[in-house]
Amino acid sequence: MTLLLIILTLIVCPDAARGDDNVRCHVVPAHEPSAAEQAYLAGNSSHAESLYREALAKSPHDARLTAGLVRSLLPQQKVEDAASTISTEPSLSPNSVPLLTAWAEVQYRQGKIREAAGTADQASKNDPCNPRVYLIRARILRLNSMYAGAR
Repeated sequence: MTLLLIILTLIVCPDAARGDDNVRCHVVPAHEPSAAEQAYLAGNSSHAESLYREALAKSPHDARLTAGLVRSLLPQQKVEDAASTISTEPSLSPNSVPLLTAWAEVQYRQGKIREAAGTADQASKNDPCNPRVYLIRARILRLNSMYAGAR
């Protein structure tokens, strides 16, 4: 198990593997997924949305809950609702990696690729080892590479 964690760290955060002292990976301790996370992971986005909304009613402006709500809205093609949900949140938590990553995903879905790349880069600077940041950056780079010859 330890070897698997070391391999994953090397894959997800290669700068930390090189011994770069400036790279600090945020390690999220293992936890039991909430009911909303379980619904989202099970593919039930609409149920996850309602659970995230209930949780946000109890603790508004929670970055992880807001990011989870946005992630549950995107598979339902509710891009504008996701954009309106998250549009004010980054100003409240400008260095929140979950919020920045969710905002980059919304911008990507809106077709604002340059803005999404900038937001993802900002999230990557705040936490260079976050796998969701790597995923959205990979999507952006793949899209950019498709049109590289057309420039």
